[in-house]
Amino acid sequence: MTAAVETLRRAQALADVGRYAQAAGLLVQYLAADPGSAPAWAELARCRSLLDDNEGALHAADQSLAADPSQARAWQTRAAALADLGRYQESLASAQEAVRAEPGYWGGHLVLASTLLRQGRNSEAYEVSRHVVHLEPEESRAHYMVGISAQMLRNYPVAEQAYREALRLDPENTSARNNLSVLHMNRRLGNRSRWSLALEGFADVAAVDLEDRTARYNLEVMVFGAVARTRWIAALGLVAGVIGAAVSGAGEGFPPQPGALAPRLVALAVIVALWSAWAGRVRSRVPERLRRPLVALGRRSVPVTVLACVVAFMALVSVLIVAVPWTDAAFLGATVAPSIWLVILAYWGSRAALRRRRPKD
Repeated sequence: MTAAVETLRRAQALADVGRYAQAAGLLVQYLAADPGSAPAWAELARCRSLLDDNEGALHAADQSLAADPSQARAWQTRAAALADLGRYQESLASAQEAVRAEPGYWGGHLVLASTLLRQGRNSEAYEVSRHVVHLEPEESRAHYMVGISAQMLRNYPVAEQAYREALRLDPENTSARNNLSVLHMNRRLGNRSRWSLALEGFADVAAVDLEDRTARYNLEVMVFGAVARTRWIAALGLVAGVIGAAVSGAGEGFPPQPGALAPRLVALAVIVALWSAWAGRVRSRVPERLRRPLVALGRRSVPVTVLACVVAFMALVSVLIVAVPWTDAAFLGATVAPSIWLVILAYWGSRAALRRRRPKD
């Protein structure tokens, strides 16, 4: 066995165990001695692609195809690199060449489905991805592609089934877990308990993949959504407080007289009951292991913190209205209307700020 051949085999072995940078280095050494090796260029293209070096992957794939146009894996890598670079028409042509060069290999069809999906050709992507599953039913990525194309077609039951199968085959497929959690979060599957499943799914993705910014963002969105819903509880409490103060007759006469105690106590009881029911509902739906991490996440999120503070101010106003026995019209005018407007402005402002934080694909 020559030294060059041994270098090539070592490079392929390193690539097989995920050490792509080292494999790429050895392949460069090999190609210095044999620059016309199409398989070596194709392997280097694959390593470059997995290292997110799309320009390098494209160059290596082109070198491989220049030496041997029938290299299906080189066409496949070329298609993926072009898609990542936003050159979708060229990517589609390369993916079709990959399928034509090796029609029985599932990888080329998978890249073709992905390219079609990026072009918005969702129905075609779905059919191609189903063919990928037919060719390689034990490949997690094939089922994931069925799931995402079905999700784009709003076929949510099929998407859920595909994501679950992808996770059965590869429990560490964070993309499938993340998308399944998105379905749960949006309640696309019609079950309110799925909100809790979405929380757990996003948390699991964030724990498995520390660099997955999308899962963390989705968790932040869910915390923001929970806080946003409390604005309605605060508004109902404010209404109860105003009614209780009005019925009690507080602030009438000169000098202003304290209102009757009973209506105020009833209003205060309603406010406490509203917040207690909400707290119990949230507590029942958030798994215990996630409560403290989610609170910590909310504190670190500026949009969540701002909205929570403003809602807390409205809740405080509703309590003060019934707690202060001499509540008069001037006090109500100075607190109720501003607190309502503050919540409205804080909600839409925080929502816009949160959307701007969304990770880019």
